Amino acid sequence: MAESISAQIKERETILDVGLVIFIQPKGSPKNIRYKTAVVGWKTDYLVIIDMPILNGTYVNLVEGSSCIVRYIRCGDAYGFETKVIKNINDARLPLIYLSYPKSVEKISLRQHPRIQTRIPVQIEVAVEEEKRREVRGNILDLSVGGCLLEIEGAASQKVDLDINQRLKLVFTLKNSAECVVEIFAMIKRVQKTPNNIMAGAQFVDLSPDNFEKIRHFCESLT
Repeated sequence: MAESISAQIKERETILDVGLVIFIQPKGSPKNIRYKTAVVGWKTDYLVIIDMPILNGTYVNLVEGSSCIVRYIRCGDAYGFETKVIKNINDARLPLIYLSYPKSVEKISLRQHPRIQTRIPVQIEVAVEEEKRREVRGNILDLSVGGCLLEIEGAASQKVDLDINQRLKLVFTLKNSAECVVEIFAMIKRVQKTPNNIMAGAQFVDLSPDNFEKIRHFCESLT
C-alpha cells in the first residue's frame, strides 16, 4: 500500500541520493514523454537540483513554472512526487534544472509485492570482457517488481558464468491480456552453481515506471 511521507519525516528520512537515477514527466504530457536523468543535490524544503535531461543528443529545457511528476526506485522502494520547474541553468559546462522540493512523497515498498512462480524464457546479456558481451538463454523461475530468480541450463555449453554484483541486461515477454516485451537491467545478488546449471537471484536496477507497471500488472493478475 502507498504511504505519504510528511515534510517533517523528510527531515529525518533521506529520500534522495546524489547520482540517483530518476524519471521526470511533464504533467499532462503523454505517458511516453518521460526523461531519464540524475539527482545532483538538494536543499530540504527548498529545491532539488538535477542534470538537464538529454534527448537524441540535445539538452531538454523544461518549461519554467510547469508541474512535473518524478518517479524513481531507491533501496527497494518505489517513490513518486509532484514538483515544479523553478529554473533551467543553460551552462554548457554544467547544464542543470532546479525543481521545487516535494511537499509530500508517495512511497511503495517493492518488498510487499508478491513473488510469482513462473517459467518465462529470457535472453540474458552478460559482459565477458571489457566492451565484449555474450547473449545466453535462460528462464525466469519467479518474478516480482523487485527482481527475479534466473535459471541458465547448460551454462557450461553456453560458456557463461555469473558472479555476485554482476550487471545483466534481461529481455523477456510477459503474456497476459496482451503481450509486452520488457528490457531491464539487473544486478546478481546470489548465485548457486552446479556443473551444468546456474541459479541466480537478481535485483532490478534503474527500473523505469513503464517496466514497473508491466511487471506489477502481470504479477497481480496471477495472484
